[in-house]
Amino acid sequence: MSKIDEYKFLIKRFYAKDASDADLAKIRSLLNDEDFLQAWEEVWLEEPTSPSDDSHGWTEGSMFERIKGDPRVEPHLVRRARHWPFRKYAALAASLVLCLSFAFLIYKRGHVDHSVLVQEEKQEDTPVVPGRERAQIVLNDGSAIDLETLRGDTVIHMEGFSICKSADGTISYRLDKKMGDKKRLVYNQIVTPKGGEYALVLPDGTKVWLNAATSLRYPIAFADGERLVQMEGEALFDVHKQEKNGKRVPFIVETGTQRLEVLGTVFNIHAYGKNVVTTLVEGRVRLSFSPAGLDDKYLEPNDQVLFDKENNRYIQRKVDPLYITAWRDGNFSFNNASIRDVMDDISRWYDVDIRYKDERIDTRFSGTISRYADIDKLLDLIALAGGIHFERQGRRIYVIN
Repeated sequence: MSKIDEYKFLIKRFYAKDASDADLAKIRSLLNDEDFLQAWEEVWLEEPTSPSDDSHGWTEGSMFERIKGDPRVEPHLVRRARHWPFRKYAALAASLVLCLSFAFLIYKRGHVDHSVLVQEEKQEDTPVVPGRERAQIVLNDGSAIDLETLRGDTVIHMEGFSICKSADGTISYRLDKKMGDKKRLVYNQIVTPKGGEYALVLPDGTKVWLNAATSLRYPIAFADGERLVQMEGEALFDVHKQEKNGKRVPFIVETGTQRLEVLGTVFNIHAYGKNVVTTLVEGRVRLSFSPAGLDDKYLEPNDQVLFDKENNRYIQRKVDPLYITAWRDGNFSFNNASIRDVMDDISRWYDVDIRYKDERIDTRFSGTISRYADIDKLLDLIALAGGIHFERQGRRIYVIN
């Protein structure tokens, strides 16, 4: 058990009123420990909100007040600890572009009126939960394999190749020699639904992490001269360098009208809707576009190109890749992102429908929060940060100015 997990277990015992004297002594000793404070926030984010349950329904501020107010803990509190939730939120949840202090907001309010921010209809009892590892592999003959039903350390033997699922859930391929010698390409496609993600190792050793609502089409054995895949959605690639006859074999990703060519690098492609956003983390890549008319672009680390497919134009800029690849590490991370971009990410990950009651809403957000947070608490944080409100009716969320 990791240190964070150990602390989370300890905190849950405290809120369940099961903490022993030894547990309380340990809590007293850890109130200034950064790992303990991180674990405490993760407990708050992970616990489902239930106002009727006395052990839940807490805002982050009120939960910390409960620790402070416990007579068995209070004498050992130090001044720094009482400020932690607000300092942590400012860095972790969302900075207020609207010239408000998120920390000050939570400090002043102390609680969130969930009846205003979230209205859940009783007739729809399907819970809204974060995404998880879910995907299908569509074989060359059109049949599909549901990867969620496969246990870890499973091997499926096909004609000429095998599909392997490791203990950590990663999918990879093993080729029979006769399949590797064939000249005709045989394709598979991996598809993640809304609310799904998956990791795949391609036959050349390239690792791909697929975000929600993403598809990747690839041959089970690459051609000699190039490695070509096609994708829609969002994926992070860690390309394995490969040489043949002393020359590097390029790796190519096609996203409709954009073609990206690399020799060995790490990059993220976000190809939902009319725009394709390519962000280079390591190495060097070349972008080409179709139809002809735009010059090829060579990207260096931290370069990002937004290609507008409808108007056949692009914008190049420098970015911090950590915001772009945060989803791979289990976080939403935004840097002056519009409310629509934020809610699009939430829609794909939680598999919910987003509606706007005021089309003029133009709030922007910066900050990072776990993708595994309870949906209602996630909406609370965004509402507090942006001065907006939400109404949730089952799987439909209304954004209100």
